[in-house]
Amino acid sequence: MVVDVLVVLSGFVSGAVFIPQIRLLFQTKKSDNLSLGTVWGSFLLQSLIITQAVLKENWSLAFMMTMNGVFLGYVIFLIYYYRRFPGGKAAIVACH
Repeated sequence: MVVDVLVVLSGFVSGAVFIPQIRLLFQTKKSDNLSLGTVWGSFLLQSLIITQAVLKENWSLAFMMTMNGVFLGYVIFLIYYYRRFPGGKAAIVACH
């Protein structure tokens, strides 16, 4: 029981690791220096771990990895967004 609580809490802490990357993407509004291959590889590995955790009914691990997946998914979204709209949409509209 104690281990399960610690695993769930670590889901929030390990998800928070992505906050500096998200913040940097918002500040610079560019994502050219981030590797999509690395990010998608990490997302794939997390998906496999979530699948295994669900199959083994390890709900605390599944929750923790899902939290990581949500944050990583948001990073992936921002990478694609800033590659499509360098500087953000406001910068694109201001140029026209």
